[in-house]
Amino acid sequence: MTVKGEHYVTQHNKLIEHRGNMTLLEQKIIRAVISQIRMDDEDLKEYELSIADFKELTKTNRKDLYEQVKEVAEKLIDRKIEIQSINEKGKRGFYLTRYIWSAEHIEGQGYFKIVVDPRLKPYFLELKNHFTQYQLKYVMQMKSVYALRIYELLKQYEKTSTQLRKFEISELKLILGVENDYDRIFDFEKRVLAVAKKEINALTDIQMDYKKLYQGRGKKVVGIEFSIKTKVTDDNRYVTWLNETYDIADIKTKAGLGKERFNSKQIMELYGVACDKTTDSNIAVDPFEYIRLNYLYMIEKGTHRNKYNYLLAAIKEDYAGACIQISMMQRIEKLRL
Repeated sequence: MTVKGEHYVTQHNKLIEHRGNMTLLEQKIIRAVISQIRMDDEDLKEYELSIADFKELTKTNRKDLYEQVKEVAEKLIDRKIEIQSINEKGKRGFYLTRYIWSAEHIEGQGYFKIVVDPRLKPYFLELKNHFTQYQLKYVMQMKSVYALRIYELLKQYEKTSTQLRKFEISELKLILGVENDYDRIFDFEKRVLAVAKKEINALTDIQMDYKKLYQGRGKKVVGIEFSIKTKVTDDNRYVTWLNETYDIADIKTKAGLGKERFNSKQIMELYGVACDKTTDSNIAVDPFEYIRLNYLYMIEKGTHRNKYNYLLAAIKEDYAGACIQISMMQRIEKLRL
């Protein structure tokens, strides 16, 4: 499957808050793989990580990227993460696991085959609540691993009424994997918080700031309070307008795309092309049925690497011969009458 910037990273909040110390490249590789997981899949699959796509997303010119990714993929198999949990009796615990179960690479193919640890299935699939989603492109050009982690932590609280998130210093350092570093708050702020703020505000869809929380007469810093603001961009203005003007969910259902994780812009693009195509037809073709037939053709073929791009091309070119199918059905119906 091809990894593109419009793909979304979706994971349970407990996984976002995992404790562990990974490099920036490790985090990016994991997010690129996660972006291929669909919440309505029945099980985790084997995913392909294209080096060409990864290079484009990260905007890197490194000639040894293949060797770098190979080395990191091998390390990820043994890289442990700790997920905090609370059972039904309120008892706190932790779950020690890893992201990557196996990684396969064959020289000259230009991609890696990655298998996610199957024990992480509840953190990716059939999520109804307590999950966070964001576009992959927002983290792939970051140069700070702390910016990536803090961005995810803040996206969890972006839609809350206060748009604030507080952490004790010790808790935040544990999550970021720096519990034994930056003893002075000055260093923690300079190396972690200030760098994260600069990158998040420059590269992502949110604007963030923070303030230090003090305790006692000695003015000891015990916590950090982050403020979060959604950026107003041409992109989310358009998405807001689409959702206010059209019933996207209804269009998606009528077109038979209920199981797909296409966003509002993608649904309207598919619908618009289908309307243009069926309007030009000499027969009365319902655009929803036209999309549905081409979608079923795509699923039956099962050779697509990017579902949205393939379906868009199928609708433009009528891979399924939907117009012919509908024409034949209409003729049969007329004969019956």
